[in-house]
Amino acid sequence: MTYHPALILKKADGGYGVEFPGFPGCVARAGTLDGALGRAEHVLRVHVDEMIRAGKKPPAPVTLESVLAESRADSRTEDAVAVLVRLAPPKGRAVRVNITMDEHLLAQIDDAAKAEGTTRSGFLAAGARMALFSKNGVPDEPRSPAGNTGAAAEDETVRDLDQALDKFRQQIARDERERLFLRLSESLSEGPAEKA
Repeated sequence: MTYHPALILKKADGGYGVEFPGFPGCVARAGTLDGALGRAEHVLRVHVDEMIRAGKKPPAPVTLESVLAESRADSRTEDAVAVLVRLAPPKGRAVRVNITMDEHLLAQIDDAAKAEGTTRSGFLAAGARMALFSKNGVPDEPRSPAGNTGAAAEDETVRDLDQALDKFRQQIARDERERLFLRLSESLSEGPAEKA
């Protein structure tokens, strides 16, 4: 997996923006911090896909340290918080698979897929993506190499980054758990009727 540094900025309108210094023009915006962070991965993937379609090679990730140094030198971004955003893998081609599962679970999956207007395969793929994202979607907390955080301002930046990543990680876990439980609850409440 590849992660690219991004800057979280509070906008004058009260919303938030996530900018990618390595990708000029690639910006995610939302009314809340969580919303902006939630859109950042998608926006980055779309931006890279557009570059590839245009025949351009996406740049290698820039270092978090260089992004922090540049942001502190720019009055527009000096109060920004730096985060790492995963570059999601591109969508691949569909591959047929053969799986085995409990027939009642399969019936519940089919009912839930129909209720959402999707197919069994689409429903299972969405569930797998949610499970994988909740497990692997946020990188481990980045740490500066020893000896590079001597200044109090740099220490404060690392603390801010740690807090932002913790909040992001917690929100993603909560959101994904709620969606999964809601889907399971709905499919279980509409499950097949028991035979007398």
